[in-house]
Amino acid sequence: MPAVSNSQRNTLFRVVVLIGMVLAWAAVWHGVQELSGLFRAIGVDFALYRAQTLAFLAGGGSALYDLRALSQQLQPLQVYTTNPTLPLEPGLASYPALFIWLFIPFAKLSPLLGFALWTLLNFGAAVYLGLRTAQFFSKSDRWWVTGLVLTCFPVFFALLTGQPVIVLGCAIAEAMISFSAGRPLRAGLWVAVLALKPEYIVLVGLLLLWKRQWRAVLGAAAGAAAIVAGSVLVAGPAAVLTYPAALSDKMDFHGSGGPVFPSSMINWRGLILRLAPAIENHTGLLLTVVLGLVTVGLAAWALRGPWAATRRGLASTWVIVIVATLLAGYHSHGHGAVLLIPPMAAFAAEGSARRLGSLAVKVLIALPTVICAAYYSSELAAWPLTIGMILLFVAAWGECEEVQAEARLRTAALRFIPRVS
Repeated sequence: MPAVSNSQRNTLFRVVVLIGMVLAWAAVWHGVQELSGLFRAIGVDFALYRAQTLAFLAGGGSALYDLRALSQQLQPLQVYTTNPTLPLEPGLASYPALFIWLFIPFAKLSPLLGFALWTLLNFGAAVYLGLRTAQFFSKSDRWWVTGLVLTCFPVFFALLTGQPVIVLGCAIAEAMISFSAGRPLRAGLWVAVLALKPEYIVLVGLLLLWKRQWRAVLGAAAGAAAIVAGSVLVAGPAAVLTYPAALSDKMDFHGSGGPVFPSSMINWRGLILRLAPAIENHTGLLLTVVLGLVTVGLAAWALRGPWAATRRGLASTWVIVIVATLLAGYHSHGHGAVLLIPPMAAFAAEGSARRLGSLAVKVLIALPTVICAAYYSSELAAWPLTIGMILLFVAAWGECEEVQAEARLRTAALRFIPRVS
């Protein structure tokens, strides 16, 4: 019998891992559906988008961000839960009117068919994200990277809840690829897609302004303006003016009174609540703000050098800015880590994931899957996601320091090269 090569063993191991992850997520989906049915956990965000869209169709722009109108459209979905007498908790989706208008075809279908097609669309986006992310790696590894993207916790959680954040992850992948190809205007247009969830574009936009990437800024501004103009066109100026209020998390620090679940978040707010569940609202909020400002300050210090034009520099830059966005944000759930997939993959592909970076990647990919499959708990899965992001931030910080040190050495060396007269 011929001996099995190391390459064959490695391939077999990868196939077994991917099959195991698919089976684990199938078990989780089935288990959660047995516990709560649909639209209480599974499809919870889809249900909110659907209710908000139906409220918009019934009452126009004035009803778009009306919580009472949304609640009226949401409650008929109780019959799909395992406890149809318990009302569903309403909550406003922090998306502009243009997104709600684009959601109309799904809202007009029956809830089950609409959710099935919405999930299929998001799965297609996940396949695209996997394929584009795999471009950072050699051809022999691309099937493995694509499989990991499709089976990682953030992508599964986004599909489970009906979150469209996978599309935003695709936009980040395209922006990174465009920057690497020397096409900043196109990169900026992709960055503008993040404006569909404005809290995700703030630090990226500030970074582009700070580094004077004017063509990218122009693309991002044009794309964001198109989203605003489209929202005004479909819902009217009044709806757009009330949109900022929908962005604010009206719940207290503990998230009581709505489907917020802050203890399951992967930001400082969630970490504080998991460590100190009884903390007072104002104390927790103050700690969150302070830690958020410190995170942004550390990110700014790490990125203080010139704009990183190399793929290696871009990877660490994007890791830092996306991790800072997720940690410092006030409302960051596990599915938001989809945004980190392209920069994390590029970081690993460029050989930047040294010992600490490699550990962070493993923590981010493996542990959330194991924990969620064992306990059906997004709150427990938030632990390795948060810790992994912190480790990845530190690893990317070190990489940025090395890139900047090399740039300084090159600059110093050029000063001593004798000029040819």
